[in-house]
Amino acid sequence: MAQAFGFAVIVVLYIVIGLMAAVGAIFIVPKILGLKAEQIFYAMFLIMIAAFYVAFVSYFIAEAAWRLEVAVVIAFAAVALAGVRLPLILIIGYSLYGVCAWFTNFRRMESTRCSSPSSLLLCLSHTGSFAQPSTSA
Repeated sequence: MAQAFGFAVIVVLYIVIGLMAAVGAIFIVPKILGLKAEQIFYAMFLIMIAAFYVAFVSYFIAEAAWRLEVAVVIAFAAVALAGVRLPLILIIGYSLYGVCAWFTNFRRMESTRCSSPSSLLLCLSHTGSFAQPSTSA
């Protein structure tokens, strides 16, 4: 019971913090940056989000995933750079990122490893094909 409550609190925190960040980005960033600078900001932010996956690959020592994850980062960087010129491409890039993250989480949740609240939280916090720690020393 306590574990389920803890999981619910963490989920609520993720949602509230996400909403607060979104509201801040929507209302504060436009006041600080001009329209073109805001577009460049969001393009660079998309590249940084994608680059986190390479950090996860390194952290989990998943050599087999390096090529795939670097290719994904390069693809998102290309989309972000194109999005600097055409805002619609940037919107598609963020949407594509969301679909990719959802798909990898959904695939992971289907496994037995994500059947309890604590293991589900671990699965949600480490998306991608590289999230399983390496068994090699």
